[in-house]
Amino acid sequence: MLVDSFRALRSFGAVEKYRYVGLGSVYFTDFSLVHRALGIEEMVSIEDAQDLTVQARFRLNVPFGNIQMHFGASTAVLQKLKWNVRTICWLDYDGALAASCLEDVAYFVRNAPSGSLLLLSLNAGPIQSSGSEGMKPLDTLKVQVGAEAVPADVENKHLSGWGVGDVYRRIVMAVIEEALRVRGSTGGSSSRMTFEPVYNFRYADGTKMVTFGGVLVEDAHKGVFRACNFEQFEFCRFGGDAYLIEAPLVTYAEMRHMDSERTKASCRLPLPAAEIEKYAKFYRYFPKFVEAEIS
Repeated sequence: MLVDSFRALRSFGAVEKYRYVGLGSVYFTDFSLVHRALGIEEMVSIEDAQDLTVQARFRLNVPFGNIQMHFGASTAVLQKLKWNVRTICWLDYDGALAASCLEDVAYFVRNAPSGSLLLLSLNAGPIQSSGSEGMKPLDTLKVQVGAEAVPADVENKHLSGWGVGDVYRRIVMAVIEEALRVRGSTGGSSSRMTFEPVYNFRYADGTKMVTFGGVLVEDAHKGVFRACNFEQFEFCRFGGDAYLIEAPLVTYAEMRHMDSERTKASCRLPLPAAEIEKYAKFYRYFPKFVEAEIS
């Protein structure tokens, strides 16, 4: 889904000339997809791994020679990169929102050129206390991100269910606005930027997760951003409302059957209507596998 929408950035320039920065993990799934689908050559994978054996494992699993491995904290690695090229930066964090995540966001917003895209993925499950027992979620959140980053109107009642992800997004958007203010104070045409929200996903894969982000746009490029026409993608979101991704519970045989009957008025499978509707919504992006029997 995301890669499909990245193509819209061609209004800013050839997408294959963009740089892709991500937190690849040993699977490098997003890197493989971005390179194969978009033809992006310049790719940077950031891994906070200091153990030489772990680093060797990452290098072993790098799928393409054009992927540059950088070992270290993302806060340090991002500051070592040159920011003279439009960048798609997907910070797919493993855990909850932390102060270091906000540092990454602020640095990207202050330095990336117009047309660059920023995405964050975060664990938005229940906030777990890492300090004294009995700490309430709001107190723990203030420890995670810094008390000054938490909006004054946030209460413990807001930090349950999907409310955690909503509060995370509010915190990140506030950091983005402050970074834009700082960037604007430096003067020059490239300093007059806005951040245009494009994504706000919710999904649950064992725990609640959120992915949100958008595009940095220089004042002179407002028309270019409009030409991207992200509105063409039903899953794009431009405000606080989220798009819920619900994976259908279907077998490979059921998927094949629904694919073959896509143009028919109704599906004759003995499945709950809700599962059929979910699959019809996501079938283009749903992963396909091959079944094989090994004797």
